[in-house]
Amino acid sequence: MKNFTRISVLLVALVFSGSAFAQIPYKMSNQTNKIDYTDFMNAKKGTKSSRDAFSLYVDYGTANGDDNGYIWPFNSLFNDADTSFNFIGVSMDQIAGYTDPADPANSIVIYSNVGLPDAYPSTLSLTVDSIFAYVTHENNSAQYDYITMKIVSTGSNGAPSTNVLWQQTDSSDVSLSSNGNWLGTGAGFVLAYAPAYTTNPGSKVAFVIEYVDPSKVDSFGVLGTSVDDGTGGTMQQSSYKNSYMRYPPFIPQITLNSNVGYGNPVGANGWLEAQNWGIWARVSYDWNVGVNDVNNNLSLVSLSPNPAQNFVRANIELAKPSLVNATLTDVTGRMVNNVFNGTMNSGKNFITINTSDLAAGVYFVNISADNGNVVSTRVVVTK
Repeated sequence: MKNFTRISVLLVALVFSGSAFAQIPYKMSNQTNKIDYTDFMNAKKGTKSSRDAFSLYVDYGTANGDDNGYIWPFNSLFNDADTSFNFIGVSMDQIAGYTDPADPANSIVIYSNVGLPDAYPSTLSLTVDSIFAYVTHENNSAQYDYITMKIVSTGSNGAPSTNVLWQQTDSSDVSLSSNGNWLGTGAGFVLAYAPAYTTNPGSKVAFVIEYVDPSKVDSFGVLGTSVDDGTGGTMQQSSYKNSYMRYPPFIPQITLNSNVGYGNPVGANGWLEAQNWGIWARVSYDWNVGVNDVNNNLSLVSLSPNPAQNFVRANIELAKPSLVNATLTDVTGRMVNNVFNGTMNSGKNFITINTSDLAAGVYFVNISADNGNVVSTRVVVTK
């Protein structure tokens, strides 16, 4: 008999996209589904520690500062009677993620940090070098299960389409999780693909994972992450609205995960904990500006305290008297505060940034001198 651990959930009223009510999993009372933050962040680490010019890892969960993760059961063949996810996809329509695979959490970047004028320029061409997915798998049937990763084009609404640009299918009649179970210690592992697929300039793509278990007695799980509100749930939407789902019979259409909220008004009782799927990609790109790490006139000596509560001080050093500009942006690149714009003398200087009225989260301090390259540093605001 299948060793299947079902998700116990608190059934709550659901409102999504301003329309229907339904019931889907919200807060996981069965902690066997929970994945420790260090486990899924360590899975994203590689052996390489040097930064690659013109390349980065597009990873919306990491860029969003997600620290809460659960494994969600998934089968592309699930129907209304199964009541679980049967579609999972991530659209790549913003450039955000990390640059150092040895330290993802401390090398978070957004488009402006890597030389791009906006979140996804109309002339940008990306090469998808690798795709990764954090999953679990348990086979009890001794029959073949099929796992397919696809690159598809996106529709006019940004959602993944059915137009397949690249795909790879793997099959297994044994459990792929090292512990033989889809939950528990040792269940999680990373699927890796090397499509080397190059997009047309300005064209956006999505990553869609399919799992087909004809027997429906095997189990496949996908990591979904969010920002922990301190009670095991999430009280805020992701800053990156790129993950898509379908959950029959309650959500029969492909829907943004970030639109699934609970209570009335929508989100009053929290949001779906799978705000970002654990699917990310290493991409390289052709652009006329590289990574903005160097400013010959400006050095950012330190940013403290970090994490910050009421303020953070940027200590800088200038090679000559300069016109200095400092801004604070959120993880999507949205301007939060124009902190400073004025002349500073050569030598050591500092800029104090008020963070007392900011919501907890990840921000970037961006400083330039005499219109040189912007030096950006991540600051975490806590409350």
